[in-house]
Amino acid sequence: MRGFKSVIRSFSPSWFAVVMGTGVFATSTYLLSIILNSNILMELFKCLTPLNFILFFVIFVPWILKWLVFPLESIENFKHPVEGNFYVTIGIGALVLSMNLFLMNLDSVALAFWIFGSLAVVVIQIALMFLTFVGKRVRLEHISPVWFLSTTGLLLIPSVGVAMISSNDINSYYFLLFDFAFGTGFLLYLYLMAIWLYRFILHEPIKGDLIPLFWINMGPIGAGITSLMTYFSFYPEEMGSAVFFAIILLGFGLWWFLMSVMVIVYYIRNVSFSYRSIWWSFTFPLGQFLVGMLYLNDYLKYESLFLISIILYAALIFLWTLNIILTLKSFFLRRK
Repeated sequence: MRGFKSVIRSFSPSWFAVVMGTGVFATSTYLLSIILNSNILMELFKCLTPLNFILFFVIFVPWILKWLVFPLESIENFKHPVEGNFYVTIGIGALVLSMNLFLMNLDSVALAFWIFGSLAVVVIQIALMFLTFVGKRVRLEHISPVWFLSTTGLLLIPSVGVAMISSNDINSYYFLLFDFAFGTGFLLYLYLMAIWLYRFILHEPIKGDLIPLFWINMGPIGAGITSLMTYFSFYPEEMGSAVFFAIILLGFGLWWFLMSVMVIVYYIRNVSFSYRSIWWSFTFPLGQFLVGMLYLNDYLKYESLFLISIILYAALIFLWTLNIILTLKSFFLRRK
């Protein structure tokens, strides 16, 4: 019993990054299976989606238990200027999983997860920003890419939700939520990006064991592209404007990917760091950026962009597989 409580107490909400990473791996696999007309990729998608469904509840149970068994510690973790940002991953995980389920034609279940994920993201994001404004708890060294998680979640609300609503079911309440989520997520991303660049350039670098978080910035970029391309599908006469801004995000995303690879290589060569759950930060942001790229290229039809997509997908397969192996290894070593 003591060992069980110890596991619950040490449980980190960041483990929902496993669901996020597996979810975008499944979604990108589905999109490429359609583009390439590949039965192998389609079968892989059909395996990944139920796996992700199971993973969600495997992680959801200890997440709930920690709040029930250690409520005071959970509240303190939520108030922490860095760790608190990981709590929004439960909402992001539900949103990503809802897209997997929707692509499996499980519309009702997908909608339920989308509603839950949307509410979780909005409530947690507002609570975190309220604590930031009134708590006087944030110092410059606390600013890290994890602050982008909330903006990613907000941008995913319309990008996932629009796909579930046919043109015959347009509801003003849904679209008000889409407008709220996209506007808040996009502008907060711009503001936080400025603060993050200021911190990274003029303050001390990120510690070596946190460097996987550097990739998180690709998450809101990819979610922003996907939101633009899906949202404006209802307004085809305005699609040119959506593509224009999506191309801007794409260019910046490609630059950030190259910069992230260079920074990671530098840290690998100069700093030693061990495996932690935040290594899943390598998968979701890259996968979400890939999904956004595939949505955009469905309109642009660039052969070069498609080739880059294949390279990113190969990198995603490698990073997802590596994280699965290291996660299982870490789990079994702890049990010994």
